Amino acid sequence: MNKIIIIRPATIDDAPACAEIHCRGWEAAYAGLIPAETIAKKNAERPAAWPGYLASGKFDYYVAALEGNVVGFLSLREPEASENLPGCYFEVGGIYLHPSVYRQGIGRQLMAFAETKAHEKNKAAMMLWVFEDNASSRRFYEACGYRPDGAVQNHEYGKTLRSVRYVKEI
Repeated sequence: MNKIIIIRPATIDDAPACAEIHCRGWEAAYAGLIPAETIAKKNAERPAAWPGYLASGKFDYYVAALEGNVVGFLSLREPEASENLPGCYFEVGGIYLHPSVYRQGIGRQLMAFAETKAHEKNKAAMMLWVFEDNASSRRFYEACGYRPDGAVQNHEYGKTLRSVRYVKEI
């Protein structure tokens, strides 16, 4: 069931809610994928880090509010030059929902919003990275029309994890 949400630019006042969603999202999405002690360490740093994320200008952050409560966030930007993609791409840097609102259509609304923002910037394609072993997120992105393009990268989170790049023409 799709719930009506309000998506708006994040403000510094949203930092605590974003940190909480980020923490709960990591616990739910990466349990068994990232070592528990690594998740705990990263989550301990998030409350202090979020004001800096929002102020950095590296990404444009948006929050999803349901009945006045922030339940998710989305980060968007132009891909970095190291991505080796044409200028027509726009990047979803991250999308996180509080686990209490999973599978309610909010993620799809955020992805549609991301594509609208891309169109506003005259972009014709989207890209994002997802952990190769994160089957649930991969199914979600594939249901939204994204496909792997063959690009991969490794990340260290207490062990080496491989990410795959997903793309979509919009």
